[in-house]
Amino acid sequence: QKSLIHYEIDRYDECFLRHLALGYTKDMIANLKGMPFGAKSLEKRQVDLINRLFPGNERTGVNATRLVTRALQLRIIDLEHLKADDE
Repeated sequence: QKSLIHYEIDRYDECFLRHLALGYTKDMIANLKGMPFGAKSLEKRQVDLINRLFPGNERTGVNATRLVTRALQLRIIDLEHLKADDE
């Protein structure tokens, strides 16, 4: 909860990160019922999340895997409770 507030993570960011952790592609995530963003918007969201979760000197070359790892380290998503949303 604390890191969600500190990094200004909304429910769509959390959903996006959780589904990336589960191996979903951006196209698959964009097709979820509760996700009102297309794949291009999710790419922009990913860049925004990288800018929020990584210090400036660590942002180069961050891919979805590193982003998810960072979200797990910051306890934004919980490995023990990862599950997909209903599609």
